[in-house]
Amino acid sequence: MLSGESVLAFLLAFLFSFISVQSTGDTDINPTTVVAKSSQIIFGGLSKGRGEGEASAQRMNLVAGAVAGCAAGQATDMTGDLKTGHLLGAKPNVQFAAQLFGATIALFLAPGLFILFAIASPCIITGETPCTYSAPSAAAWVAVAKVSVRGRLSPLNANALPGCHRSQASHPPFLWIHRHRPLNIRGHCCGREAPLDS
Repeated sequence: MLSGESVLAFLLAFLFSFISVQSTGDTDINPTTVVAKSSQIIFGGLSKGRGEGEASAQRMNLVAGAVAGCAAGQATDMTGDLKTGHLLGAKPNVQFAAQLFGATIALFLAPGLFILFAIASPCIITGETPCTYSAPSAAAWVAVAKVSVRGRLSPLNANALPGCHRSQASHPPFLWIHRHRPLNIRGHCCGREAPLDS
């Protein structure tokens, strides 16, 4: 990642942190995933406009999404903690010191635990199948990185198509379109053209 892209990633993280804190404060819904995916889409357009190679563009995309997602997640977690502390009558500076202490310990503990976990199950890094841990959230991150860089998804397994079509058919906008405009709705979310009724 170049220095300009790094600055953009941190600016987006800062902006998206405000959005996440506002959303969590108003609705009690944490939009961390949406924030991360938004950053991924922005960086996908940036890398596509620069004509970057697919592997480096996807790597940059994932890092930018992780920076925005982590910043938004930390901001909303801290806001929730401060709100709870306020309701319980705790002092904010004491809470902040406790969070700083915990984050400092986690800074050293988390990488060590990850290394230990990766030694016990190397398939989480190598991607070998079958793996005990499927990591569906990681698959979603990779799919967004591929879509934002390539512009399309690779076709899914044929077994996934019926579920995709059912989810489309149960979604109200699709039902309205199907009822008012009798078109052959196709499974665009599935990454390939497939009839809805198949």
